[in-house]
Amino acid sequence: MNSVYDPCPCNSGKKFKFCCLAASKNPNTASQAIATWPIHACFVGKSWQESGLANLAVVRTMPQGDFIAGVYLIDVLCLGVKDAYLTKNMQQKELRELMDRIASTGDGLQKLSYEDARSIVLGGLAFAAKFGFSPHVDWQQAKVIIEPERTFSDKFTFGRDGKPFYISGPYDGPKLKEYVKKVDAAGGKWIMRVG
Repeated sequence: MNSVYDPCPCNSGKKFKFCCLAASKNPNTASQAIATWPIHACFVGKSWQESGLANLAVVRTMPQGDFIAGVYLIDVLCLGVKDAYLTKNMQQKELRELMDRIASTGDGLQKLSYEDARSIVLGGLAFAAKFGFSPHVDWQQAKVIIEPERTFSDKFTFGRDGKPFYISGPYDGPKLKEYVKKVDAAGGKWIMRVG
């Protein structure tokens, strides 16, 4: 697509500016509009299952040819969506930099299917919610990439033996007591980092 005034790729008959582009800027319709954009790639740091942290990205191709990505840090042992953000209008170079950042946190990259990516993110979210853990505040913006309203395959296991296993992180300070209390109430275990 060369211009926002070209016909919309969704074949609505409207111009892109007044169809999917406008819808993607409206929080009430963004999810439906963005869900029509093709998946370019989904990838996660290779060691996510061993480390308990999935640093994951779902990348779609925007109608004008740039990329949009939802980037998620999923604590698969306890907290679910620990961090999330949406990055738009990425060129190939910026996408490569994003992939390099994720690879550096997980001993390389592992490609995965869109449905597997959804299973990690939404499964982690559902697991954490059972114990009263809320997703990161930026989840509301980043969720539009992965169709959170649609059902997902419950393919992966979370926690340890079905219970939360909390490992304190460097930025958990203000919520540390709350997290430990919830884990104790669920019969889970926790580890406190020192220093």
